[in-house]
Amino acid sequence: MGAAALLTSLALAGCGSVDPTVVAGGSPGTEAPTTTLAPSDPTAIPPAIQAALDDPTFADSSIGLLIQDGDTHDVLVDKAANEIYEAGSTTKLYSAATFLDTYGADHTLVTPVHRTGPLTDGVVDGDLVLVASGDQNLGGRGVLDGPIQFVPTDHTYFNLPGAAITPGDPLAGLKVLAAQVVESGVSEVSGDVVVDDRLFDTFTQWEQSPISPIVVNDNQIDVLSLPTEVGQAADLDWRPQVPGWSVRSEVTTVAAAGGAGNAVQVTQEAPGQLVVSGTVEEGSAPVLGGWSVQDPAAFARSAFIAELQAAGVTVNADPTGANPVADLPASYEDGSQVAALTSAPLSETVHLVLKVSHNWGAELLTCMIAVANGSKDCEDGLRAEYDLVGRAGLDRDATFLLDGAGSSLSRFSPDSAVGLINWSTTQPWAQVYRDALPVLGESGDLDLFGGTPADGKVIAKTGTRAVPDPGADRVLMQTRTMVGFIEAKSGRELHFALMVQNVPLASVEDLFAVLRKIVDITVAIYETY
Repeated sequence: MGAAALLTSLALAGCGSVDPTVVAGGSPGTEAPTTTLAPSDPTAIPPAIQAALDDPTFADSSIGLLIQDGDTHDVLVDKAANEIYEAGSTTKLYSAATFLDTYGADHTLVTPVHRTGPLTDGVVDGDLVLVASGDQNLGGRGVLDGPIQFVPTDHTYFNLPGAAITPGDPLAGLKVLAAQVVESGVSEVSGDVVVDDRLFDTFTQWEQSPISPIVVNDNQIDVLSLPTEVGQAADLDWRPQVPGWSVRSEVTTVAAAGGAGNAVQVTQEAPGQLVVSGTVEEGSAPVLGGWSVQDPAAFARSAFIAELQAAGVTVNADPTGANPVADLPASYEDGSQVAALTSAPLSETVHLVLKVSHNWGAELLTCMIAVANGSKDCEDGLRAEYDLVGRAGLDRDATFLLDGAGSSLSRFSPDSAVGLINWSTTQPWAQVYRDALPVLGESGDLDLFGGTPADGKVIAKTGTRAVPDPGADRVLMQTRTMVGFIEAKSGRELHFALMVQNVPLASVEDLFAVLRKIVDITVAIYETY
């Protein structure tokens, strides 16, 4: 992948993970100088922390840092903590907190299937309707068998090196629903199969793909290119395989080059017809490409019809084409339900969103917050997030939540972010929230920066945005933010927010060295206290 493409992916990802084999610079295992006493004056930054902040890399940059004692909330370090910074994916902390506060960690969602006509001798004289509930996983990612499954570089970041799919069947929930339909006595549907996606208005302003209450495989088609022999066509695999969709491969296998030769691109040559092109290196792992579905309801309808047919139900309707929403009833009669899928506890969804920094999923949280507040307008979810800002006692004038995931527009101060962390610890879902955060050396994109004395002790949501500057042949790291907890060397619990803005870089390779230096600041904090 070229540098510009990678940077574009990072900007869209907010804090997407990257392949650890391309991390440049840094000094794993290097211990920061240690001091043992916290300053009485928060403006007197301890020497080890100041030394990390004074790295020449940040000479032309802005840094905000707030450290508080986790128990007393005494301010230990305050460096421009009331100033407002570009937040990146740490914005997800606000949407996730509001979601948990609205629904509760143990709440589940139910996706039912109804018939709109009588059932006689196995034949539904009418339609089958799958009613979308906003379940982000719909039985995928292994949630029917246990904890949610994901990988460090999730398939939603298919443009990043090392992106991979999870082992769970993305159609597992639809298979369960189809089996239940059969168990209810249905063998044929005389009418149509429809997806009722009226839970909220499908929203298109925050993400490249629409935010919809019906979700199958994150509303994405995964395309895997598997290397063969040099000069030969790569093998192709893709999922989910849904009626009306096809994938053609033009990918060739090239000689191994340390990952530099792995570059694939998926395009649409006609509606429902995808083509994947590019190269994969001999001996490499399968290389992932992806396509974001622009009509989630039609996609889910086609997938559900295929699963019904596989389960033995005769469906007379064409499985391809538009979702016939005009046929939806105003309501569903008692006794019309023929199947229902219960989601995993919503704690699992929050875990996914925060660990992998799932942009689309964070926006879905915001839409679902709006639903719980009686609205079908996703932007009303942001209003509810501002209500939480008020209830948590945060400074609304220093908090700008312009989407749920962390676009280039959302901004807040370190003081607001640490205030949110403080407030979260008093809530019944506090441990779920904390456990969902990336951990240094263990999970999320912080897994890439392990080998430090603080491994396992820095627990924080991260956010990253970087863009190329083609006119000057350089890169600008717009922001790298870290917000969360540090279990300090002394055993003291700290709450912190670190926001580094506008770091000029000579190349994309330098980005990873800078991210390491920012992690080194948190290691210095760990060592100091």
